[in-house]
Parts: sequence; C-alpha cells; structure tokens
Amino acid sequence: MPRVPARRWRAPLAVGLVALAARLVALAEVRGRPYYAHLVLDASTYQRIATGGDPAEPFYHPPGYPWFLRGLYALTGPEPDAARLAQVVLGAITAGLVVVLARRLGAGERAAVAGGLLAAFEGALVYFDLDLLPASVATLVLTGVIVSLAAPARPAARAATGLALGLGGLVLPTLAIPGGLFALGLFRREGWRPALAFALAAALPVLPITARNLRYEADLVPLSWNGGVNLWIGNNPDFPETMNTRPGPRWEQLAQRPLCLGGARSRAALSRWFDGEVARYALAEPGSFASNLVAKAAAAISVREIGRNRELYEARDESRILAVLIQPRGLPFGLLLPLAGAGAVGLARGRRFPVLAGVAGVLVVGVIFFPTARYRAPALPAMAALAAVALSRPPRREAWMAGAALLAVGLVPPRVPRIPSSATPYAVGTDLAWDGHVEEAIPWLLEAARREPADLDAILALGFAYGRLGRPDLARPWFARATALDPGADLAWQGLGSAFRLAGRPAEAARLFARAVAANPCNPKARALLAWTATDLGHLDAAEALLADAAGWHPDPSRADLADAARHLAAARRGAAGARSRRYDGGR
Repeated sequence: MPRVPARRWRAPLAVGLVALAARLVALAEVRGRPYYAHLVLDASTYQRIATGGDPAEPFYHPPGYPWFLRGLYALTGPEPDAARLAQVVLGAITAGLVVVLARRLGAGERAAVAGGLLAAFEGALVYFDLDLLPASVATLVLTGVIVSLAAPARPAARAATGLALGLGGLVLPTLAIPGGLFALGLFRREGWRPALAFALAAALPVLPITARNLRYEADLVPLSWNGGVNLWIGNNPDFPETMNTRPGPRWEQLAQRPLCLGGARSRAALSRWFDGEVARYALAEPGSFASNLVAKAAAAISVREIGRNRELYEARDESRILAVLIQPRGLPFGLLLPLAGAGAVGLARGRRFPVLAGVAGVLVVGVIFFPTARYRAPALPAMAALAAVALSRPPRREAWMAGAALLAVGLVPPRVPRIPSSATPYAVGTDLAWDGHVEEAIPWLLEAARREPADLDAILALGFAYGRLGRPDLARPWFARATALDPGADLAWQGLGSAFRLAGRPAEAARLFARAVAANPCNPKARALLAWTATDLGHLDAAEALLADAAGWHPDPSRADLADAARHLAAARRGAAGARSRRYDGGR
C-alpha cells in the first residue's frame, strides 16, 4: 500500500483527536456548574421524553434527538453524562470531516488541517457538544452529507446520502432547507435521477412519523407542530423582543391565543394559526416585515453569538477553555466569517454547489425563523472548509473584498437584545418547580429576581411557587410587584386575587380576577376563578353569565378549570351552600 493513502487518514484523525481533547477538558471544567448539574428548558424536555417515552399526542418537538438519547441510554443507562460524552466524540468526528471536505474543495494539506482546527476550536461548536441539544448531532449529519455530495457518485449513493439527511431532519427539521438546495443542485449538475433519488430518500424517514401523528389527531402534522410558533417568534411586530420569550407564565399566555382567538382544536390548527398571524403581519405591515428580514439576515452572520434562553457568553465563567474560545468581541466567528467568504468566491465553480448550498441553507433558517447560534452551528464546519480554501492559496482581490464585506455586516450589532443574567437561575428554578421540587426552586428564583429586579417572569414564578407551598402571605408581595411592573400582566392579577380569596376576602378577589380577565380575555383560569368567586359571593346569575361568556372564548369543553367552576355553580344552585373552595394553588 502506498504511503499517500496512509497520510489521507492521519490528518483527519489527528485533528479529531485535538478536537476531542479540547472538548474533554471543557467537559471536565463545566461539571458541577448550575447549567450542567440541572438540565433545563429544551434539554430537560428532551431528557424527559428520552427516559419517559413519547407523548400520547402528535409530536411538539421533533422526535429524532430524544430517540438518539433513548438509544444511547439503552446501552449506558439514563445518564446525561453519557450523552455529553457521545456528543464530544461526534464533535471530534465533525472536525476530522472538515479536513476531508477541505481537500475535496481543492485546499492544500496544510490549509485543510488549518480548516479542521478552526472547526475543532470553534467556541459555539464546543459549547453545543456539551449541552443536551440537537445541534451537535445535526452538525455532524450535515457535514457528512456535504462531504458525500462533494464527490461524484451514482444515484444509489445519492439515495443513501438523502436518507442520512432525512434521518438528520428528524433531529433538526430545518435541515430540509439545505436539503432542498442540495436536490436542486443535483438536478442541475447530475440530472433528475440522482436528484429524485436523493429527495425521495430524504423524505422517507418522515412518513412513519406522519402516520404515527395521524393516529392521535386527524389533522396533518408531518413531523412536529412547533414550527408555527417558532415562525411567529421571529416574524411579528414586536420582534426582536419576542426572541427572548421563554417557557413560563408569559409563554402560557402565548399558547392560549390560538385556542381562544382562533378556535384551534388540533395541534396542526394551533401551528397554522401562528402561520396565519405571520401572513397577516406581512400583508398589513410589509415595510416592518421586510425590515425584520433584513435585520435577521445581518444577525445571521453577526460576530456576536446570539443565545436562545441563555447567553453563550455566560459559559466563559464556567470553563477556561470556553473563556478562550468564546470571545465577547466576536472571535473565533469573526475570523471564520471573512475567510469563509473569501474561500467561497475563490472556489472553483464545479466544487461550489454542495458546500455553498449547505451554508446558505442553514443561514437562511435564521432569516425565516430567528437567528441564533444554535441554528447557525450546523453551517460552521462547512465554513471552516471554505476558510481552508482561502488559506490554501492567495485569493483574488474580489475574494478578499467579499470576505471584508461579510465581516463589515457581521460587526453590525444585531437588534436582538441580550438575554438577561437572570435567565440561568430562572431556568433552573422553573424546571425544579415543574418537577415538583418547589422549595428547592425558590432560592434559584430569588437569585433571578435579585439579578434582574424587573424580570417579570422570575417575579411571577416566585409568586406561583409560594402559592403552591400554601403561603399566600409570601406570594402576595411578588404578585403586587408584578402588577406594578406591568399592569397588563393578567397572571399577576390572577395570583393576587387567589391570595385574597384564600385570606377570606372574596370581594377583593373578584375585583382582581376581573382585572386579570380584562388584561387577557384568553385566560381561562382567571375566568374560572372569577366565576367561582362570584358563586361564593352568592351572585349565581352573574357566575352563570361569566361561564357562558367563557364558553364563547374557550369552546373546548375539556377545560378542567371551567368545568369545575360550572359544577361549583350547579352545586350552589342545588342549595349546597357548604360546597368548599378548592385548595389555594397560587392561581395556576
């Protein structure tokens, strides 16, 4: 065997080992930190699904990543550290693949290795390899698909590549966007047979998911139904403030809108309602809509890493490796961006299609939905390979000009506000409360309120937590504080009313519940509490009218709180004056 083939795998292996070492050191450093010790937000949800089983309803989250975790846990046990170690290995493989891809794009050996090292030490890639999120798996899949498409192949091989991308789409559905560009490029470069084989194979993994969702609801949910709300988050008149909407009281308000305003009765209808809101916004305010698209396009290549639920820059305090690799002034992405731009312009025409389609498809996701580091991560290895092309030989002047232009746009501060420092303790606290550990959650929520005294979510969460502990005396000041911060916060009026109700002051409680209903007519819990309190006050006709009005806003008869209020009224009409109010639960 000649020596050249041996050298072909040595460089990718060496780069992969370097990437593995960096990630293992970072993993050791972040162990025991709050965000590591407590799985929160999406990571917690994925872990619950992986260990507890799929929900008995159409999928809200794409199922691929929980299935990946479940398969891994079948071998190791349900330990998140096993998932983190597996993703560290996946990240190392991805860095090695960058060397292979750079070679196929025509980069020299040293430049290919440099591109691999750029991927190995790209801070966002290291960060996401340590978190239980789909970005790590999706990044490896997309990089492997681009490597495969960069070499000539028969239609059968294109079908295998399409199948791999389709399986990756179960993890991250937005891979369908670069997938469509890949199919178009194959059609133009190789003809309709390879393109069709690729597209059909990519669609194949989705079909059983669609059939499974139809078993629960006779409305089409091809994969998951969270696409509509994600589309709305990035395309509404209040963008970019809605970017920082996070699970909690105000998220529940958002979730109620399609039910009471749109009469949605299925998960697909919920998603379509948000799609319709986006369409109405685009038609009613085309200038504002277009301005948001331009702002998101610039933010998609911003040198600032844009977090979702948590700022990536907080991780700098948790690891010396991450402190070096995630720089507040925009490195290493600020170096990667102009080099990738120069490499793209300098790339030979015949080699451009797969890598440019992959990068462009991923970045377009941020424009269609909203730009975050998590959405951008799958494009970074391909960008590193393009950077290797720029380093391989001196690019032409126009290539460097293109890179400089991209950097100039990337240096523009994005309109997306930074996530508050209270986000991490708030996330830990709300997740602990969700799991029933309310007493353990309160110190975290107090820390969130201390860091950001105007954090309405944290303040409301504290009120509800004390309510669940049966301490309305402690809950009341937090709800009062929330009403002062935002007089339109219906959940604050609702919680405050519940505290007065428990204190034996139903008249004041009724007034506060009415404020909650006026602030948000889509709040069924506030309507139920108002009707219940009116019944307690002996205003039976008023309670009946309130429930009739509630039925117009919430025609779903399965609403337990409204049904309970109706039974309470019926008991009162039968003369059951001793009917007891339900135990105070903070109004939730």
